[in-house]
Amino acid sequence: MGRSALKMYDKFGLVLRIETVSNDVGFFKHHRTVEHRDGTSETKLASVKKTLYSLGVIRDLLGAANRRYLEFLSSLDDSSAGRKQLERLARPVLDAVVVGFSRQVLHAAPVAGR
Repeated sequence: MGRSALKMYDKFGLVLRIETVSNDVGFFKHHRTVEHRDGTSETKLASVKKTLYSLGVIRDLLGAANRRYLEFLSSLDDSSAGRKQLERLARPVLDAVVVGFSRQVLHAAPVAGR
């Protein structure tokens, strides 16, 4: 993983949570007031500082990354649930136990149309 990463935790194919982590918040830029050494200040694009005062900015930036990732995931077509149901319905049922019949009778019975 690089400076920042998106993590997705799932269990049994269901998404439990998505989180964004960053080891270097200076990687992100935002508009803030920059104070120069000569005493002047101006608003410009600058790196996010790793301070308590930057938590709101970091929350907004990482939350936006989560939101974009969730929008991307929701745009994907997932046919796995339908495919599993189709496979379950298409599976042969010859080994099923039917009350009142033994397996030998089921396998020995003639199939209609053959």
